[in-house]
Amino acid sequence: MTLGEEDHGPTLPSPIATEIRITEKEEGLSWKWKAAIVGGILLLLFILIFIIKQQQDALDKLQYAEQSVVEMKQLRDDIVRAQASYASRKDVERIIKDSGVDLGTIEDDLKKLDAEVKGVSTVLSKSQGFRGTDLPSTGTTPRPDKPEPVTVECPDGGTVECPSQDKFGHLSATKYLRLNEPFGEKKVPWGRAGFSAWKEKPWELEVYPREYTVVNVLSTNDDGRHFVHSKFFLRTEGEQYSIPITESKFVEVLPESRFRFSPRLYLSVDAGVKANPPVHGEIVPNLQMSLFSYGRTRVDPDWTFLGIGIGYEAVEDGIGFVVSPINYNIAHHLPFVENLHFGPALGFDPGGNISILLGLRVGL
Repeated sequence: MTLGEEDHGPTLPSPIATEIRITEKEEGLSWKWKAAIVGGILLLLFILIFIIKQQQDALDKLQYAEQSVVEMKQLRDDIVRAQASYASRKDVERIIKDSGVDLGTIEDDLKKLDAEVKGVSTVLSKSQGFRGTDLPSTGTTPRPDKPEPVTVECPDGGTVECPSQDKFGHLSATKYLRLNEPFGEKKVPWGRAGFSAWKEKPWELEVYPREYTVVNVLSTNDDGRHFVHSKFFLRTEGEQYSIPITESKFVEVLPESRFRFSPRLYLSVDAGVKANPPVHGEIVPNLQMSLFSYGRTRVDPDWTFLGIGIGYEAVEDGIGFVVSPINYNIAHHLPFVENLHFGPALGFDPGGNISILLGLRVGL
C-alpha cells in the first residue's frame, strides 16, 4: 500500500457478480437435467412406440389368422394341410378321451420325460366299399389231379360210367368266403367272396366300407423337444378295432442359431468406475432394451447386442445412460435360471462423464 491510499480492508465480492455466477451455475445444472430428461423421454417414447407396434403386428396376425382359418386343405399328391385351432386344456383332454385314447397312459409316460400335452391331431380316411355280382374269373389254375370216373352197377350185372356228380354241392348253392385281415391275434373283416359254379361269370365280391383313424397327441418338454403318442383305429361293420402300430417316427428340424432383430426389455444392474477424475465407483440400476440377438430361439438367445438403457446413478445421485454392446446368456450354464445375461457396458451422465461398467440383465 502506498502513501495516500486508504486501506478499506479485504475486498468483498460484488452481490451482482455473485448473483450472475450463481445464475450461470443454476443455468448449467438446469441444462444438464433438461438434457437428461429429454433423453429419458425419447428413450421411453421409443420403447412405448415399439411395444405398441409389436402389439399391433400381433393383433393383425391374429385377425388374419381368424379370417383365414381353414381346418383342412387338400393339396396335390393326396397331401392335406391341417391348421391348428385353439382350445382350453380341458377341451383338448376331452377330445383325446373321446377319440378312444387312454390319456392316463400318456400322462404317466410324460412324467418320466418332464413334458406335458400341448395338442392333439386326428386323421380320418374312409373307403367307400365295393359290391359286384356276376364277375368273371380273373384267372384259372388247372386241377392238379385227374378226376376218377364214377361207375355204377347195371341190372344185368354190368357196369356203366356215369356223368360226374356234384360230390361237394358246389352246383346247388353259391359258396361264400369271409375275408379277414390279420393284425397279430386280431382278425379284422374286410369283405367276402362268393362263387356260383353253375354261372358263366360265377364270382361276386363285397368289400366292406372302412374308416381309418390316426390320433396323434403332441407334447413338449421345457427344452422345446416334441413327443408324439399315436394310436391307430379301424372301423368296419359297425365295430372299431385298435390296430397295433408297427413303426412310428417324428423327425423335426434342429433349430439353427442365427442373428435376429428382436428388441427386448431387460432389467439391469451395472457396476464399475467413473473414468473422469476424480475416479470413483458407480452403480447404475437401469431399464434397457436390446435390439439384436443370436441363438436358436428368439425367447432364449445365446447372445444379445446393442442394448440401450436409462437408469439411476446411485453414487452420483443422478440420471445415467447405459450402452451395452454385447451380452452373453450365462443362464445356459446355471440351474433354475433363465435369460440371465452378462456383459460390459459404457455409462454416460448428462455432464458427459463416462463410466466403464459390467452388468447383469434379466429378460422381461
